[in-house]
Amino acid sequence: MKEIIGIIGAMNVEVATLCTQLENKKTEKISGLEFNQGMLKKKEVVIVRSGVGKVNAALCVQTLVNKFNVTKIINTGIAGATGKGLGVFDFVISTEVAYHDVDVQIFGYKIGQIPEQEQFFIADKNMVQSALNVAESSSFAKEHKFVKGRIASGDQFIADKATKDKIIQNFE
Repeated sequence: MKEIIGIIGAMNVEVATLCTQLENKKTEKISGLEFNQGMLKKKEVVIVRSGVGKVNAALCVQTLVNKFNVTKIINTGIAGATGKGLGVFDFVISTEVAYHDVDVQIFGYKIGQIPEQEQFFIADKNMVQSALNVAESSSFAKEHKFVKGRIASGDQFIADKATKDKIIQNFE
């Protein structure tokens, strides 16, 4: 099976630079989204701005799979840090992801757990290691940290300490 990598970001700033680096770029508009196909560092990719939120990301990924036959997905984005020792422009490569804003504990599930699913979505270990290898060999590595770790995501922009502390408590 041919490897095609889908790269999504919620906002234009998260994918615009990558789109400028595409070779043999071809753009297709579907459901108001621009899917940018081409070659990036000798890999076939499709890059798209999904819009903010889990629903937009899910619809975008489904289109990437159905229409463009992607075999791997990279979700790139800007986020706040809760990990100790992380600073501005440090990078976290996810080993697992949870939704901090899902709460169906009343039905016996853990905070962040979607019914009938595991609490965490586990990342592909090979992709995690590849991302870390590439990151560590980049020019950013001299000035910024690259770490592997858990990411808690949600459809909220967290602006208060109490909510941040609750996310840290719930998801370590």
